[in-house]
Amino acid sequence: MALSQADNSMLRYFSMSRQIGLEKKKYYDMLERCQKGTTDITAWIEWYLDCMLRAIKGAEDMLSSILDKAVFWQNHSQADINERQRTILNIFLDGGKGKLTAKRWAKLAKVSPDTAVRDVQHLAEIGILIPEEGKVRNIAYGIKISEKKTLIPGPEEEE
Repeated sequence: MALSQADNSMLRYFSMSRQIGLEKKKYYDMLERCQKGTTDITAWIEWYLDCMLRAIKGAEDMLSSILDKAVFWQNHSQADINERQRTILNIFLDGGKGKLTAKRWAKLAKVSPDTAVRDVQHLAEIGILIPEEGKVRNIAYGIKISEKKTLIPGPEEEE
């Protein structure tokens, strides 16, 4: 606790309690190990600081994702996108797992494969979706965030 408060800042953009919650078993294992051993808490401090680094990295990743989504919608604010397409794009922009394929699109949108193909083709034609190079069947797509950045959804979700 004292380590978290040492920077004298009221604002923190990462959550140690969230990270410890994600690593609850390791936390209790380390706590028990340090309580039953000597008075040397070096291992505990090392674990805690590593946990803090993972919390900061997680916050950076989350912020990057939020900014990417904002930039995407700003860049494509005038694009001809229907509500269904907007919903599915948001699923992937929010970190939805699995490759962006017409088959996956149909499943997420609860539409026929033909409708999914039309949606995906339309978004590819207007430059929002970028097809995977060198594929003819089962094409996976990336989402063009900006001229310099394309989001490649994945890894494949378990069926």
